[in-house]
Amino acid sequence: MKKILSYWVESFSSQNAKKGIDLLVPRIEPAKKFFPEWLKNIDKFYDGSNKIRVLGWSSNVGVKYCNPFTDTLTSGYMLSLHCDILVEKDQENQKISWRHELVPVTTREFNLIKDIPSPSNFGFFEYAWEVFYRMKLPKGYSALFTHPINRFDLPFFTASGIVDADYGMGGGGVSFCIDKNFEGVIPAGTPIVQIFPFKRDDWKSEYLQNTKEIVWNPRKNISGWYRKNVWKRKNYE
Repeated sequence: MKKILSYWVESFSSQNAKKGIDLLVPRIEPAKKFFPEWLKNIDKFYDGSNKIRVLGWSSNVGVKYCNPFTDTLTSGYMLSLHCDILVEKDQENQKISWRHELVPVTTREFNLIKDIPSPSNFGFFEYAWEVFYRMKLPKGYSALFTHPINRFDLPFFTASGIVDADYGMGGGGVSFCIDKNFEGVIPAGTPIVQIFPFKRDDWKSEYLQNTKEIVWNPRKNISGWYRKNVWKRKNYE
């Protein structure tokens, strides 16, 4: 049975606000709909060949056919921008602006975020993406909210957080910082937050000294052993 991620516009919003959000804000969509163009355009064979070859202990099949990598891009759900955001900068500061009546970004108090490290060449986590929807997961489930995984091409970096959302998730933005060197438009439709629902379980790590042999035999095939023997399809709708 498929699990359901339910979401809605906050109940205390005015009817006009609800109608505006319904019409103007993108729905929460499966992450697979945001598969990046740069990965689509990468060559199938990374050595410039037009056919499969053996290179040492591996093959020349490129990263677009690496299931562990592509699974990060197609799993879970995505929040995306409902309008363009313009980033301008002067010698010391960056300024962001937009034309839309629904505010896409809010700011954090500087004293709240000044001691949080950010990636190299990025500013403080002084901004927050506005989340217009409230959501609820099945009993026993939480959600990881994070930067779109492996999307280092984006000119911002979204902070991560885990919400126990089976009670119902209330309001709040998701913090992010901007590349200090970026100036230009972050277009509407850009993915900004990836959501991974997961079941809460109790875990314990355990080192095993004596284990049965794991049948891991990737060199049996020139390419694709993992996909044929280990990989399971993940389904998010």
